[in-house]
Amino acid sequence: MMKKAKLMLASIGAMLGMVLAGQGSAKAQIQVPTPPSAGTQETPITTVGQAVGLLQLIVNWVFYIFWMLVGVFILWAAFDYLMAGGDPKKTESAKNKLIYAVIAIVVALLSTGLKAIIKNFIQTGA
Repeated sequence: MMKKAKLMLASIGAMLGMVLAGQGSAKAQIQVPTPPSAGTQETPITTVGQAVGLLQLIVNWVFYIFWMLVGVFILWAAFDYLMAGGDPKKTESAKNKLIYAVIAIVVALLSTGLKAIIKNFIQTGA
């Protein structure tokens, strides 16, 4: 039982490390709109590129928050599993939490792949 717990915690730590290590790559490509100066009545978003940049910034923040929540959910499931004490009902509940977290990870990874496919489709026009 203790071997499984250590293995589970080590794999969770490795997953969180991989997620946190990949956070800096998308930030360099985003154009953040600049706020208007004090005396002007312009809106901060004046071009389509700025609007897309702002949307990308929002989506990236939501995505990072999602990954943090998935990590917390996995740790919660692991804690519940370790504290179940052999109770089949508690063990099943922890197992279901872990399954839902894995499903969320798969959906998130598919969404990023779908984003790349749509971007490629739009850029090539075919």
